[in-house]
Amino acid sequence: GAIELSRITDTVKSTSDEFYQSLIADLEFATGAFNEFSQRLDDAVGDVTPSSYISKRIESIHAALKHLLGNRFKDKDEVSISDENGDEELEEASQQAVTHNSSALLVTNMQSREQAIQQLQHVADFFRESEPHSPVSYSIEQIIRWCGMPLPELLAELISDGDAKRSYFRLVGIAEQNEN
Repeated sequence: GAIELSRITDTVKSTSDEFYQSLIADLEFATGAFNEFSQRLDDAVGDVTPSSYISKRIESIHAALKHLLGNRFKDKDEVSISDENGDEELEEASQQAVTHNSSALLVTNMQSREQAIQQLQHVADFFRESEPHSPVSYSIEQIIRWCGMPLPELLAELISDGDAKRSYFRLVGIAEQNEN
């Protein structure tokens, strides 16, 4: 089963300040290093990389630690967990990274249909690697396959009822020879 929250908070209370100071410093270093790595990777590759998952994990660990420590370091200058300026700078840097990534994704998709489909394949690959149990990658690849189909063929696949398909084809003017 799951560990009870009371056991976690008891462990937090009994663990030394030095441990948490070191842990917080390590988290802040990891965040900065990962942000720098992501930026360099984006610059080198030119595409949007699926780095937000890792960044969000680091941020969630940091947020959980802040929650568990509560006011423990509020009066201590050597730990920046309660440093509002640091939090604002981190939030601003994260927002800039999100804006940069969103803009890059939009530009990539707007340049050509092929690039948009290629970006979808990158997303499908990401989900296949990070969530192999999930149907998301398969669904995205199905959509990619549909992108390469002529409309009559796509509709023939999507609409299984023969009468409904014939009625729709007739309504939109798709030639009878394309009805399969």
